[in-house]
Amino acid sequence: MTDGSWGANMTQGMRAVGGKLAVNDGRISFAPHGLDRSTGGKPFDRPLTELVSIDVAPRTFNPLDGGLRKRLRLRLLDGAEALFVVSHPGEVGVRIGRSAEAAGGSPRIDV
Repeated sequence: MTDGSWGANMTQGMRAVGGKLAVNDGRISFAPHGLDRSTGGKPFDRPLTELVSIDVAPRTFNPLDGGLRKRLRLRLLDGAEALFVVSHPGEVGVRIGRSAEAAGGSPRIDV
């Protein structure tokens, strides 16, 4: 499995919450930093097998939600979408996709 972790900002509502994106034990999770958690930042934790697709979202030019940069986009079985600002989103997306495949998932990877 290709476990790993990355510094990331997760788009939550109209803002980007700072924290850490991690893949391990067949799950993908985001843990907000203490300050962002204390101001309403929420954790994210899902099985890798729930990933339907992984791609890189285009810029939206919203300075508050991370849209000034291309973001890693994860689409889930329930229709939810998670956006993360990470360095090298394409490379991170491929690693997450490999981990999902190793966990028994089959996401479409288009990075």
